[in-house]
Amino acid sequence: SERENYRLQILYWRYTVRKTIIVALTVILLSFGSLAFGLNDTDNHPVTMIINEIAMMALNSPGGITLTTNQPLLAGGDVAGDTNSTKELRYTSLVAVGITRKITASLSGDLPPAGTSLDLEASDVVGGTGVTGSAVVGGITLGVGAQNIITGIGSCATGTANGAVLTYTFNIDTVGDLVVGANSNSVVNFTLTDN
Repeated sequence: SERENYRLQILYWRYTVRKTIIVALTVILLSFGSLAFGLNDTDNHPVTMIINEIAMMALNSPGGITLTTNQPLLAGGDVAGDTNSTKELRYTSLVAVGITRKITASLSGDLPPAGTSLDLEASDVVGGTGVTGSAVVGGITLGVGAQNIITGIGSCATGTANGAVLTYTFNIDTVGDLVVGANSNSVVNFTLTDN
């Protein structure tokens, strides 16, 4: 049947035309959509980051310490002086390339009483970050002149809960020179400075 063939051809033609129109419209819509979504704008600005030099140092607690002579356990025993390790030095340091810092200690005010001396030994920092330096092995005997107690400090932070532990030893050097009541009030001064 020719008529049936003709009808099928018309239906096929309509189907093909519709399909072509739908595909064409889809392509057009997608093109416009991509144009619409493809529109954008950008801007920017510079950011300058500066690393400033920092040199900060503080003791873990205010107030002083008291060191005394101690009675021997047995009559005739040697007189000994106190030891105290309650103070810590905490510090933050940022340095330039090739620069290191040190911490020095010195006495002002009274010198230790006759027949005695005052030793100070700092520990290495446990914890912290960066290059916290090294304590002088064996410590120092404090005097008026500044002496190194920690050297080789680079860019670092000891932390706010720990630092270099300071151990003071009140030495009895000559018992015959000791006089009861001949006390002294000394001040220990610390300085964080470039090497």
